[in-house]
Order: sequence, then structure tokens, then C-alpha cells
Amino acid sequence: MLEDLLTHALDAVWMVDEDGTVRYMDPAAEALCGFDRSELEGQPLSRILPPEVATVHDQHMRHFATQGPRFDVMGKVREFSIVAADGKLIPVGLRAFEVPPQDGRRCFGAIMRDQRQQKQLEMERDRLLHRLAQQALTDELTDLPNRRAFVEELERVLAASRRSGGPATLAILDIDHFKRVNDTFGHPGGDWTLRAVAKLCRAALRGEDYMARIGGEEFAIVFRGTDLAAAQSVAERVRQKIERTTIQLPAGGEVEITLSIGLAAFDIDSDPDGWLAAADTALYAAKRGGRNRVVTAERAAEVAQTA
Repeated sequence: MLEDLLTHALDAVWMVDEDGTVRYMDPAAEALCGFDRSELEGQPLSRILPPEVATVHDQHMRHFATQGPRFDVMGKVREFSIVAADGKLIPVGLRAFEVPPQDGRRCFGAIMRDQRQQKQLEMERDRLLHRLAQQALTDELTDLPNRRAFVEELERVLAASRRSGGPATLAILDIDHFKRVNDTFGHPGGDWTLRAVAKLCRAALRGEDYMARIGGEEFAIVFRGTDLAAAQSVAERVRQKIERTTIQLPAGGEVEITLSIGLAAFDIDSDPDGWLAAADTALYAAKRGGRNRVVTAERAAEVAQTA
């Protein structure tokens, strides 16, 4: 009767003696590992275990033979992989339990469950969660980080600069007279222009620079480990790149635009809001000063007064 029950079991059932030798495997075990029972019965179980798993298994067996079952192992589900007949790794969950001795040797039984489907579902779940997390932090139109992601990056850079005492600079960019683009070419033309500006700016930036879209036609760049003078040089390169490029719209028409850029250097007393406010002040001064220019927070008052 027991043999009949095991023959129809859905999970793989094994019996292994204190030397680690396979004494019995049911049809589900054959189907799982791809070996016929005649190939494994009488052979060490380690034959189907990866080396690192076999080492742990051998340690458990020595303990089992000399000191009896380990209660932190027996009855608990252990997850690892076995090596199938075709050489592929199969993730499994195993629960071991002691059974009556066979031929005077202590033995334990093991129920082994195929976890391939479960692992596949877990991978799909993790991919979905990752995609959702990315979507929550990405601007759908430009594929840049959005304002939420930008604020998180700003906090990371502030914390890192406080720890190291190193420099960092923040830039706020705004497309000049962007309303005219929407009025002339409609929102499709405006959206195309925003995507083009994002692409052009990224092409002019360095690999370590972090750019995000934080508002309608407003962008931000965090210059990690970069002092104000070096950041100003990169920002000027970005401004010139936009000024010198004519954007061709897919529905016909051309757009020529410029950027106003405000810069603010990291200050040890800065918080995200204060740093943003300083860069915004510089941006406002660039607008007041005639647009299409880069203005630092240090020069903001001077530029505003001469406008």
C-alpha cells in the first residue's frame, strides 16, 4: 500500500541512509531529475547535487550519523538546486524527516518539490515590481528621471557632499518662450520639442551628470563632485548646443529655442529646498537678464539689477 501511495505522489520522494546513499526514489523523483531509479539507487545523493550543496549535505549527514538529526534542519524546508541528468540546475524545496532504520542503518526520508514554476513566477513578479518602480520615477514623455526621482537624488548628493566635504552644483534649466512653440505647433509639437531638448542636453552632459525633468518645460541637472566653475562650463556647453540646433518636427516645421540656466553651488548648510531655491533665484535672474544665458546664484542679484 505504501509503495502504491508513493508511486502516485506528486512530489519527489527519496530515502537516503546515514552514508548519504540513495535507498529509494519514487517515479516523481525520476521525472524531476531525469535519472532512472536504477541509475541512482545505491549511489550517493551528492551525485545530483552541485559541489557547494553537496558539501553542506555531507556535513548534515555526518552530524546525522554521529549525533542524530539536527532539529534546525529536519522538518524544515531547505531551498537549493539539483543537477538533472541533462546537466541543468533545477530549483527545489526539500523537507527531510527520519524514517525507521533499513538493514541496521539510520535513514531519513525527503520530500522534494520542483520550484521551477514558483521561481519563474517570482522572477516575473520582481521584474514587474522593478518596472513599476522605474515608472514611478521616470518622466513618461522624455524618459528622464521625474521630479520625485530628482529630489531623492538631490538628497543623496547632499548627504554625500556633507560626508566628504566635496563639491556639487545644481542647475535649473527652462526653455525660453516655450508657450510660443505650443501656440504655433500645438501640444504634439511641444512634446516633440521637449523630447528633443532632453536628448540634446543629455548628449552634451558628462556621464556622471544627473538630469531630470521637474516641471512642464523645466529641467534640472545635478553635477556630482563638480565645483561651480566646472559646472558652469558644462552648462554653457548645454546652452550652446540648444541654441545652435534647429529641431525638425515630424509633422513639418522647425523650432529654434534657447535655454535659461540658473546654477547654485552646494553649501554645507543646504537642504534640498534651499538648494533648489538658490538655483531658481539664479534662473529667474537669467530670465530677467535677457534669457539664453547661464547665471550663478552668486551673480543673480547683480544680473537682476542690471536688467
